[in-house]
Amino acid sequence: MTPPSRDAAFRSTPNTVSSDQPLLVTTEKNPRPSENPNDRTLKYLDRYDDESPRPDFSERGASAFALNLFATNPDFGTRTSPYPLDRKTAKYFPNGQVESAVLTKDEDIQGVHCLKGSNLVFYQNGKLRMAPLYSKQTIQGIPCGVGPLWFHENGKICQTTLPSPQQIQGIFCDSGTVWFNDNGHIAQASLSKDQNVRGIPCSKGTVWVFPNGNLSQATLSMPQRRSGALCATGTTILFHDNGQLRGGTLDGDQTISGISAPSGSHVWFHKNGNLSQITLAEDTLIQGVRFPKGAEVRFKENGDLI
Repeated sequence: MTPPSRDAAFRSTPNTVSSDQPLLVTTEKNPRPSENPNDRTLKYLDRYDDESPRPDFSERGASAFALNLFATNPDFGTRTSPYPLDRKTAKYFPNGQVESAVLTKDEDIQGVHCLKGSNLVFYQNGKLRMAPLYSKQTIQGIPCGVGPLWFHENGKICQTTLPSPQQIQGIFCDSGTVWFNDNGHIAQASLSKDQNVRGIPCSKGTVWVFPNGNLSQATLSMPQRRSGALCATGTTILFHDNGQLRGGTLDGDQTISGISAPSGSHVWFHKNGNLSQITLAEDTLIQGVRFPKGAEVRFKENGDLI
């Protein structure tokens, strides 16, 4: 697959607060089970009497109200975030959780040693989303170099910079950026040398890997035959997540599924292994239809012409 999209990781769904329900704001880290959290909210609303305008509990109003709580109640922010953060630089989610802020002193946060002055970014669930590293650290068993360290919402590393070539999950990775899927498997890395990755001879360069660990895309270091097609050295080869060949460049003239295709042309396959698209090396009659040389013929997953 392609590198994990940080856009997907950055998306968060704001809590919607209806106008006929009281805003639920928890000011205690571990509220007593027997206590109604709404009762604690009321002490922040007692400045409103019956003749005063009631607070706006729309989504926008809820966000403004949460920000006002942080500004007018110093202990509220510290109880919501256990970390020493500068409230003057802080931004908040509508639910009151910190979205980003500058650290006011060195602190170990969710397994990462963060330095004073670091601009930290969080998910709405409180998990760390990004922290800048100013020195090498080993986090979740991965050697991480100087630069931004990104996490998935479940806390797994999403992206980091390798300070030197490393062997990770059986892959010899070059120094530089490496991406991980949210289950911890490598998603994209730059190979430090030619090597076999999941049984495929890959050239030094970038490889992509599916969340299940199967190879998604690479450059071949030698010819490789898959699904009856011999793919050429130095060309890109692509796979489906079940390991079946998705696409490749032919090494020499070949006949695939009874159809002649020229050297250097691209051939594509469905996930079930059936031919998806092929370029004709000669005029060809296929399922009662005559196609000219050079035509690109496409097939459905069941083998019928499209």
